[in-house]
Amino acid sequence: MKKGDRLLNIIIKFKWVIIPVLFLCALVIFSLSGISYAKYYDEFKDDNSANVAVMANDVVIDYTLSELNLFPGAEISLPVNITNVKNGNIAEVNQQYTLTVETTNNIPLTCVFLNSNNQEVTPTGQFNAGIEQIHKYTIKILWDSSYNDYNYSNEIEVVRVIVHSTQMGG
Repeated sequence: MKKGDRLLNIIIKFKWVIIPVLFLCALVIFSLSGISYAKYYDEFKDDNSANVAVMANDVVIDYTLSELNLFPGAEISLPVNITNVKNGNIAEVNQQYTLTVETTNNIPLTCVFLNSNNQEVTPTGQFNAGIEQIHKYTIKILWDSSYNDYNYSNEIEVVRVIVHSTQMGG
């Protein structure tokens, strides 16, 4: 019997052991190398474009002290408009939002939101899907004139307006 024939006979005799061992070796190699048999595929068959909801979970707008031209005794107002439209696309989901303001607290500033009637508010609201809407607020930033110490002159201050929005059911 030739050497090759003997090897073939051993393989045939122990095929029920060799095949699972080879399969397990291949499985280990694929899992270690990150190769996967799973494949995700999506295709558009016509010319219609996908409609994507305009939805930002968090938006942050930073203003620095130099941009705001603040000084002791100053009071400025900045418009803050919240809308459910981005790049001409209206959100296709119901949304609710809240606005907050933060500062770095290096300078004693007071920040309040005002509605269209100049009443102090905690800005919250919601948008209905598919209907273009805009909600207008004003943020009033005050630097009390009694805080006019020279030490504030080199301080860096940032006023941060944060829009936190979530999708509503419905």
